[in-house]
Order: sequence, then C-alpha cells, then structure tokens
Amino acid sequence: MQAAGFMALPAQPLARRQLLLYRPALRIDRLIKGCRGDPESSFPSLQRRPSGFSDPERQVSRNDEESQMPKMKTKSGAKKRFKITATGKVMYAQSGKRHGMIKRSNKQIREHRGTTALFETDAYNVKRYFLPNG
Repeated sequence: MQAAGFMALPAQPLARRQLLLYRPALRIDRLIKGCRGDPESSFPSLQRRPSGFSDPERQVSRNDEESQMPKMKTKSGAKKRFKITATGKVMYAQSGKRHGMIKRSNKQIREHRGTTALFETDAYNVKRYFLPNG
C-alpha cells in the first residue's frame, strides 16, 4: 500500500536528485529549515490540492491585484517636517534654532521663529514625491 502523495519507487537505487522527484515531502523539508513535525500540516499554503482543483474567487482576486498599480506611500520623514495648508501651500519649520543661540543675533533668532511656506517649485516636488496623499 502506498502513502498519499508518493509515487512508487523503482527497484534500483536512486541519486538524491532523482529521489526528490519521487518523494515531494523531501523538497518541502529542504525549503523549510528548522521546521518540526509535518511541514505540510503546519503550512496550509504548501498542502497539496486535487489535480483538477481551481478556486474561481482566488483567480479573480489575483487578476484584480495584478491590474492595480502599487499605492504611493507617504515618506515618514516628510510627514514629520512638512504640513500642507488648505490653500495647498507647504509649510516648514525654519532651520538654525536648535542650538548655538548665543552666537546668533537677536534679529536672526526673531526671524527664524515659527513656520514659513516653501517656494512653489520645492512645494511641488514635496507634494508629488513625498506627500502624495497630503
């Protein structure tokens, strides 16, 4: 009596490569390192399906996923540094206020207070590449 999923072994001894053709469980063991127990039961995606099996729901979802473009992700560094106003301007905090205030003039410290709008060309690039959903 044969076990399910195995073909009959020929009478002469086989090389390891040829043996893999006859015993598919060995191929799965080689793919899953450090797996304990039966690899086919612990990984449902590796379980065998009947030969005429096809899941129409899966095929439809696979086709839908392939036809869509990948989503544009917001750059995490940009969302910490820029804000987009209701009118579409990109606001940023001015630089030069973290440390070393003693050597800066009072006028420079005053002028670097708060936030400012980026120039239009820089704002266009920020909105297009770094904040696509902003």
